[in-house]
Amino acid sequence: MASGIAAGTALFSAFGLAPFLAFAGETGQPWTPALFIAGYALAVVALAPAGLLAIAAGALFGVPHGVLYSFVGGAVGSTAAFLVARHLIRPALARRQPCYASVAALDRAIEKRERILVILMRLSPVVPSNLLNYGLGISRVSLTNYMLGFVAMLPGSLLWVSYGSLLRIMMATGREVSPTDGPAPIALLVVGVAATTALLSILTRTIRGMPREAPAS
Repeated sequence: MASGIAAGTALFSAFGLAPFLAFAGETGQPWTPALFIAGYALAVVALAPAGLLAIAAGALFGVPHGVLYSFVGGAVGSTAAFLVARHLIRPALARRQPCYASVAALDRAIEKRERILVILMRLSPVVPSNLLNYGLGISRVSLTNYMLGFVAMLPGSLLWVSYGSLLRIMMATGREVSPTDGPAPIALLVVGVAATTALLSILTRTIRGMPREAPAS
C-alpha cells in the first residue's frame, strides 16, 4: 500500500499535477468532477491502474467526493469495457474454434454462480479489476449481475481514495502520515484474502463437477 502512495507522489511530480490540485481545490472549478469522471472512465477502458486513479481522486476531492467520483467513473468505464468485450471481442473469438472452446469453458465455470463469483472477483486483490471487465464481458455473465458486482468496488475505492487524501496532506504540510495507520487496511486485507479463498474454493468445486470431454478416437 505504501508503494501505491509513493507511486502516486511520483506520478504527480512527473506530470506536474501539484499546481492543478491546488487550482482545482482552491477555485472549486465546477467542471473538475465531470472531467475527472470522464478521464477515469476512459482510463479504465484503456486498462490504466485503477489504484492510482483513486489516489488522484482522494488528492483532488477528499474522501467523500473522491469515493463518489471514482466509483462513478469506475462504473462507467467498467460498463463500457464490458460492452466492448461482449459485442466485439466475444463474437471475434467465437469465430475461431480453439478460442471458442476456451470461452465455452469459461461460461460453464461461472454460469451457475455468476453473481457471487463476480462479487468475489471484485473483492479479491489478486484479480486485476480492469482485466476482469473484459474477461466478464467475454463470458456469458449478464449485464445485471455484472453491474450488481460494482458494490464490491467500494472497499478498495475507499482505501485508495483515503491514501490520496493523505498524500494531499503530506504535499500541503510536509508532514509524514503513515498509510497503515488505523484498522481499515487490515480489515480490507482480511476481506480480500477471504474473498480470494472463497473464489478459489467455488471455482475448484465447479471445475471438478464439470463433465469431462471424451478423448478423440
